Amino acid sequence: MYGDAGLAPVDSRDIAAVVVPALLDERIGEAYVLTGPLSRTQIERVRIIAETIGRPLRFEERPREQFQKVMLRHGMPTPVVAELRDGLAARAGRPGWSRGRPPTRRLPGLPAAACRG
Repeated sequence: MYGDAGLAPVDSRDIAAVVVPALLDERIGEAYVLTGPLSRTQIERVRIIAETIGRPLRFEERPREQFQKVMLRHGMPTPVVAELRDGLAARAGRPGWSRGRPPTRRLPGLPAAACRG
């Protein structure tokens, strides 16, 4: 669904670099928005995965209703499915868009790591 939608995935190292200090400092009630440094479309991400595993893959568009049914069947909560579906729809045709936020900076001030896929 929405193969031309751009997302900026966050590298797990960057998540840890933000979460660990936040937990250790007991920063209760603070919110963090994490954004990766590179925005890629769903189609580009599938191409990268195919290159990485050395197998041909292709992105197939699916209707919104089918997407929702599959995600719910796999145990994803309804509000999360709706947020993902609507977020992809908002990004469709805007491959470089990532909610207008700068990439997450790793603590203590290191640049964010690029998540390959």
